[in-house]
Amino acid sequence: MLTETLNTTVLVLLIEDDPARIEPIREALAHRAGWSRLQCVGSVATGIARIAGGGVSVVLLDLSMPYGDGDDGLSHFHRLHAGAPGIPIVVLCRAEEESLALRAVRAGAADYMIRERCATDLERLVQSVLERNRRALDSTPVETASVRKTGTLITLLGAKGGVGTTTITLNVGCVLARRNKTIVAELRSTLGTLAQFFGPQIRPRNITALLNMKPAEMAETQVVSSIWPCRTIPGLNVLFGPQTVEPGPELGQAHAKAILALLAALADFTVVDLPPVLSETNRALIQASNLLALVIERDPICVHAAKMMLQAIDLWDGAPQVGGILVSHAPLNSSDTIAEIEIQLGIPIFGVVPPAPDVCRAAQDARTPLVAFASDSLVTDSITALAERLANPRQIP
Repeated sequence: MLTETLNTTVLVLLIEDDPARIEPIREALAHRAGWSRLQCVGSVATGIARIAGGGVSVVLLDLSMPYGDGDDGLSHFHRLHAGAPGIPIVVLCRAEEESLALRAVRAGAADYMIRERCATDLERLVQSVLERNRRALDSTPVETASVRKTGTLITLLGAKGGVGTTTITLNVGCVLARRNKTIVAELRSTLGTLAQFFGPQIRPRNITALLNMKPAEMAETQVVSSIWPCRTIPGLNVLFGPQTVEPGPELGQAHAKAILALLAALADFTVVDLPPVLSETNRALIQASNLLALVIERDPICVHAAKMMLQAIDLWDGAPQVGGILVSHAPLNSSDTIAEIEIQLGIPIFGVVPPAPDVCRAAQDARTPLVAFASDSLVTDSITALAERLANPRQIP
């Protein structure tokens, strides 16, 4: 699971030989006063001696320090890792050194952080590393041998484009994040639009780094490093789709399954936004989910498209529980009742989202998810009820 708020003061040891780089790290860890103390030393040898004195919770090691002995760029890390076994080490690097940092993670580092992201992401990453280390220390041999518990996977798929699947996915995730650790994931290899809900000025981490890795080499640390934590909505974390229109690596079945499995291990709920196609990759993601919600506009054309999709899904082995979400973008132009649409499609309707164009536009202009922007609106009440139903799939008839 993603890290919970830490209630105790932790000692962070920074190994850094450049005084100019120390203060930005201190500031990055000071967003929530009182949870940590930072101590600094200028060499690995001094760091190992300080760790031996006890009390150190996590170490930050600057990979940009002169290498010393060895020419692989990781001599400092190898020396520290050998001299302080059991202490989680986070390596700090420049953007152009990311491949070196990934090698350190494969060699035993707890995680890595690019210096340009420290101001916004270092505190969260350190908390995550500490929580993962605590779980490892607390686990028993019986728990280690057992099957790892995973969170609930909820997938949303539009019956056609333009029905508002991404908007509903985000807002369902926001509701679930009120009481649970939640990830909203935009799983695709084409341009993702989810970042636009938080402001065009952000250049968030996204799925691209994961798509450039081999599925078998993916680990929890790489996925955590690709997730963007939403500071305005505690508990909500987002894996954005690619942020460029240029062709990039494809999201194949192997990548999709590996990413989804790691996401499920990191959160109580993972809410997945899929493009409106029944590709082999989407099929793999849907089959791995606990629940599929088909987003349907209340008009005959969209209902017919949904029916065709459901006929194809019915032929799959291992399809999850399936239901519908009815969306009204304008006053009803169909005389069919909810019960009649359920009969046509042969699935239950999980919820109905009423038309709210003015509120939706205002929320978009404010770069705030709808349920946070208009918490007392009818549309928020509808999405909240929908999220609560999706969160309990076993209770859905």
